[in-house]
Amino acid sequence: MKTSPRLGPLIRSMTVVVMAVVVLAACGGGKDLDTRKVERFIGEDAAARLEVLAVSVSCPSTVDAGKDKTFTCTAKAPDSVDVDVKVRQKDEKGNVSWKINARSTSEVVESIEQGIQKQKKTTVTADCPDIIPIRKGASFTCVVSDEKGGESEVTIVETDDEGSVTWAV
Repeated sequence: MKTSPRLGPLIRSMTVVVMAVVVLAACGGGKDLDTRKVERFIGEDAAARLEVLAVSVSCPSTVDAGKDKTFTCTAKAPDSVDVDVKVRQKDEKGNVSWKINARSTSEVVESIEQGIQKQKKTTVTADCPDIIPIRKGASFTCVVSDEKGGESEVTIVETDDEGSVTWAV
């Protein structure tokens, strides 16, 4: 079993202030947040911060606008599981902040490839989900391919809520 210290571009409890998001008038005199703009912004920003090609975000279609109101969206990279994104409205003008407790697996991939190459003296490539939620005890699987076409699975277990992991072939 290989233990890795806290790895990877982490965005644990990252808070990002989003530029003003348009608030739209709704029927009945209330105002709704334009969650489509929130989805686009969080998706683009999370992809850049997590160093992955794309992150799609899905938010509730209707969210009442108002200071300190909160809602939850779901983020997902193409090869990943769903990760909750907590969104808080900073004011009644549509400014929001968001938090996500997730990480990229890029450094986990690198650790696995280097560790197996060192142990087995062969070049391997690891294929892991792009992003994962950070949660002690959570596990995920990567597929490792060697230069001869052989494949094996590697199980990665998160050992704390800070991004430390262990892995075993």
